[in-house]
Amino acid sequence: MADPVQVLPAKEQSVFRSLAKLQEQKQYKKVLKLTDGILKSHPNHGETLSFKALALSSLKRKDEAYAAAKMALIKTKMRSYVAWHIFGLIYRSDRNYAEAIKCYRKALALSDNQQILKDLSILQIQIRDLKGYAETRKTMLAKTSTQRSNWVGFSLAQHMCGNYNVALLILDTCLGFMRSHNDRDLYEQSEIFLYKVMLLEETGALEPAVAFLDAFESRIVDKIGWREKKAQLLLALGKFDEAKELYNTLLDINPESFDYHRGLQACLLQSKSISSLSGCQLPVQDDRLDGAKLDAMATCYKDFAEKYPKAFAVRRIPLDFLSGAAFEQQADSFLRDGLRKGIPSLFSTLRPLYKKALGRRELTETYFTKGLTVSDSSQSGCQARVATVGKLVEGYLKSLRETSKLPGCNEEEAPTVFLWVLYFLAQHRDMLGDQVRARRSRAGR
Repeated sequence: MADPVQVLPAKEQSVFRSLAKLQEQKQYKKVLKLTDGILKSHPNHGETLSFKALALSSLKRKDEAYAAAKMALIKTKMRSYVAWHIFGLIYRSDRNYAEAIKCYRKALALSDNQQILKDLSILQIQIRDLKGYAETRKTMLAKTSTQRSNWVGFSLAQHMCGNYNVALLILDTCLGFMRSHNDRDLYEQSEIFLYKVMLLEETGALEPAVAFLDAFESRIVDKIGWREKKAQLLLALGKFDEAKELYNTLLDINPESFDYHRGLQACLLQSKSISSLSGCQLPVQDDRLDGAKLDAMATCYKDFAEKYPKAFAVRRIPLDFLSGAAFEQQADSFLRDGLRKGIPSLFSTLRPLYKKALGRRELTETYFTKGLTVSDSSQSGCQARVATVGKLVEGYLKSLRETSKLPGCNEEEAPTVFLWVLYFLAQHRDMLGDQVRARRSRAGR
């Protein structure tokens, strides 16, 4: 809208049009200088005063900014959408979102500017006004229906409101007119296809989701994302053999991913309930697993050790389910390698074993006071594993002190290995509640 009080001459109008770009480039002092120049000869031009207020706000001169923004509204007789929009931007910069939204709505009453609608939608989603967000995205789509982003944005709004079927219908309409073969568009289309799969999954239509993935495989650029999603869907459908093949393929790409290991283990154990697991949590960490399943898992990871000899996850994960002599052998190899490499986080990778063992609190009370050994039948599997780790590291310390070698080795170790053994042992003892011996470890005793 033109300024209701005063229209700028051509020269000043050209300068005025450059203000928004300079503001975006964060040239706030230059904006301030140019606005002062315009206002010197045209003091009643309220929209220029609004830009000055925005620059002042960006320069942290808040009191001056609010005073200038209010004066700009007065000079424009409250009829400039630019002045209202900028006032909203100032409120938004101070995180006063409620007042910012009021200003945006005032601006929209004077103009249906697309940028104001976009700014309003961003604030609405930020304050979780989902219904308002959906209405704004609908308005944006009605105004510019040729932009793909508006279709996807409206679909997302309905998705967040829980209207999955409406979101799917909107997305299908969007997919219906996507025919571009531009490289950039191919990637955007690919993400939209994967988003539709997500919607189908959330509505419980797992079979249609798998069918859609198969039908559009050639048009989905993210091949890893395609495999991940299909494997997850097949697992949820109980098609364990098909899912296992995909997870094996994914592990060939990245054998360190716990997400892939989690999915593969679920296939081997024929379990669908892994949605509650995250991070380094794995199905095999469940103590209730029977011997046959654990044997199958041990065989699987033995093959992985040969196939991916340098993969850290492949060497660490078996420590969650092996027991007895097999655990001791695996832990010995794992610890020696980590101590020689000087991995500071070595103990942290084993912390889940300790947390599981300490859950019953028996270990802290008996490990040192009663001198339990690995063979004690009163210990649970997780407690036995922690006891074995302690026995191994204590053995390393004793051997290094006496011979500068690790047990069973003929070559002397680097002096730093002794340091890392002490560091690991200090954390081990501290975790078990023996702070006195932990301090001795830190002191090298």
